[in-house]
Amino acid sequence: MDPPTRIRPTRLPLFAWRPLLAVSGALAALEIAVSGRYGYHRDELYFVQAGEHLAWGYPDQPPLAPVVARLVGVLAPHSLVGLRILPALAAAAVVLFTGLIARELGGGRASQLLAAACMAVSAVLLLVGHTFGTTIIDLFAWTAICAVAARVLRGGDPRWWLVLGGIVGLALLNKTLVAALPLALLVGVLIGGPRHVLRTLWFPVGVVLAVLIVAPNLWWQATNGWPQLTLSAAIAAGGSGTSESRGMLPVLLAAGAPTVVGLLRRRGRTTRRFVVTAALGLSLLINCLLMLPLVPVDYLADTPIVDINYDAGETVGWPEFAGVVAGVLNSLPATERAGAVVLTGNYGEASAIDRYGPALGLPAAYSGHNAFWEWGPPVGGRPDDRSEVVVAVGISRDLLAGNFGSVEAAGTIDNGVGLDNEEQGRTVWLCRDQSAPWPQIWPSFRHLG
Repeated sequence: MDPPTRIRPTRLPLFAWRPLLAVSGALAALEIAVSGRYGYHRDELYFVQAGEHLAWGYPDQPPLAPVVARLVGVLAPHSLVGLRILPALAAAAVVLFTGLIARELGGGRASQLLAAACMAVSAVLLLVGHTFGTTIIDLFAWTAICAVAARVLRGGDPRWWLVLGGIVGLALLNKTLVAALPLALLVGVLIGGPRHVLRTLWFPVGVVLAVLIVAPNLWWQATNGWPQLTLSAAIAAGGSGTSESRGMLPVLLAAGAPTVVGLLRRRGRTTRRFVVTAALGLSLLINCLLMLPLVPVDYLADTPIVDINYDAGETVGWPEFAGVVAGVLNSLPATERAGAVVLTGNYGEASAIDRYGPALGLPAAYSGHNAFWEWGPPVGGRPDDRSEVVVAVGISRDLLAGNFGSVEAAGTIDNGVGLDNEEQGRTVWLCRDQSAPWPQIWPSFRHLG
């Protein structure tokens, strides 16, 4: 059997690298300029803490984001701006890849620039490019995979399969859901072609590379009971504030750009160009106002921004949160304060205590939420371990009353700006007379979501 004939790709339009770099650079500069406003997002605090407990996997995520957070912490300790430089650069790369996809789809310089500009002013990119986490890495990965896949499917150098396999493998170390994209591409190629791109040794090599990269995380999930399956069910049931996926937006913009450019070149193009330019400008203005921390935090509660952008509220009030908990702890007699335990309802609260608590004299926090539960119960978890007093926040009184003989309100969380986010108004409880040792009651605090 003769080897398949390699099909040469058609000549691509010129790459509009200068205007694309200008647009992507402007976006990165904007994101970095506002990166220090408000404060950490609860997920950012969590990734930092997960980075202090490095593993091949966690109940709610693969290891990539915590590893990156750990590296940033080494280079720029406790720097919010330092942590957010990476998502800003990733957002800029998404803009560049959007232009590249438009080029692979036959779009000229104008189409590339239009697709990239639309992506740059989109609400989703402005939002996820502002905070560090799995979402911006995921969006970058989906866009990069689509750009490389477009090159391969056009009959490009088959060695691109190796690049694609590497990107997919690394993307799977960030979010498992990204596996749906290469699988969908493979099914599409098998059904609709061009199937000849699969008839090369580089295709299985790329698949093997992706599997080898993600294998340690798969092993961790398998040996820990596949906790991400449970988490996925919780998210699907509404257990996450923001869990929508927009990974295909860059491809849609790239695919539609040539048609729009064609319309702009027809009769009446002056009016059409004005409308498109005005739409881009208006989108930039509105989306920046809603998705970036431009409104002074003292006035944020008086706007509808948090109702539209849930994540904005998640970046306000964490130092104040830790301060209230510290105030309750410091109100205890010295004999109780020395052995007190701080217990929280979710990973954001526990991570905030671990970030801001040391300066306030707080001990490390414990939580039954996601990976925090895996990191163990308070006081080491010896068979006879009990705590004399527990300062608890974010946990229902009923759950506490089932494990402690005395549960009394001792404080109320207040972020100081009247913003109604998840923590605002929560009660800080003082719990005594623990009913059983920690190893026995610890499972009752576990929850995924």
